[in-house]
Amino acid sequence: MAHINETFFTSVGCMDGRVQDPIEDLGRARFHALFHDTLTLITSLKKKLLISLEKHHSRGILVHGHQECAGNPVPDEIHIQNILRAADIISELIDHKVPVIAVFVKRKGDEWVAREIDSATQALTPVAQRNHNITRFLHARPLHFLSDHLRFRQVR
Repeated sequence: MAHINETFFTSVGCMDGRVQDPIEDLGRARFHALFHDTLTLITSLKKKLLISLEKHHSRGILVHGHQECAGNPVPDEIHIQNILRAADIISELIDHKVPVIAVFVKRKGDEWVAREIDSATQALTPVAQRNHNITRFLHARPLHFLSDHLRFRQVR
C-alpha cells in the first residue's frame, strides 16, 4: 500500500523504453504525482487498474502509443484512433473514477515528445516537457547498470 505522501498516476501503453521518460514527465505534470504504475499487458488489465486505483490511489491514467511502434505498425492517424478507443474502454472499465488521458509520443529528431490527444479533433496538444535526447540521457545517469550487465556476461 502506498504511503499517504506518495502520489501515483497510471500509464497504459507500449513497452518501448524510448517513450517511458516523456510519459512519466507528462503524467507527473498532468496529475501532480511522483510515481507511476506502468501497465503494458492487456491480460487482467481491469484487475491491475483497480490495484493501481485502490491501493496506490492513482490520480489519473495515461493511455499512450508512439510513432514507429513495432507492435502497432500503422500510420499515426490510425494509431491515434486506436489510443482514443483504448482510453474510452479503460475509462468504462474503471467506471470513470479518474481522468483517462490519451497521449501520443512523437519523434522530433533524437528526442521523443509526449502530447495529449484532443478526443474531439484528434489534434495533439503541446505540453511542457524536458528534452529526451538519448545521448544526454546516457551522460546524465550513472552507468552502473551497464557495468553490471557486462560483468554478468563475462561470468557466463
